[in-house]
Amino acid sequence: MVVGDHAGLFGRGTSGEGCDRDSLELPGVQRELVEQVLATGTPVVLVMLTGRPYAVGWALERCAAVVQAFFPGEEGAGAVAGVLSGRVTPSGRLPVSMPRSTGSQPYTYLHPALGGASEVSNLDPAGPLEFGYGLTYTTFRHEDLVVADETPTAGPLTVTVTVANTGDRDADEVVQPVRT
Repeated sequence: MVVGDHAGLFGRGTSGEGCDRDSLELPGVQRELVEQVLATGTPVVLVMLTGRPYAVGWALERCAAVVQAFFPGEEGAGAVAGVLSGRVTPSGRLPVSMPRSTGSQPYTYLHPALGGASEVSNLDPAGPLEFGYGLTYTTFRHEDLVVADETPTAGPLTVTVTVANTGDRDADEVVQPVRT
């Protein structure tokens, strides 16, 4: 099943400049449609072509697979079909966290310290899928992590790592920064 947004400007779409939302649920009756198909017992691969992250923890728990493509552009149909058919090995990563609920706020690895789980709140703001999450059809090994001897107080920090594809399919790995 494919669900998503209608791109537009100034209220003429569900996502785009001037198209704000007060909910992180899928627009319209899309969730109801997915829920009805799931109720038939049919395995569902949910493809989301959206302009923003939505609260879809319910889909992650119940669908056979979920692919978040955001707005993939002119070549998006071929790219998504390539990933779904196995012709292309996916290497993309989430650029934001997927929110747990409508009251959540998606965030990136740059979220402030109080934006993560802490003793300040009784609610864990972490979503069901964190920034940088992504699956692929192979496996990778990361080793020989080296951080520069001198850690600058301003400017870039040099970090290197050796990445090896340990699976039996060709693929690219996108190494993600992790904020602790």
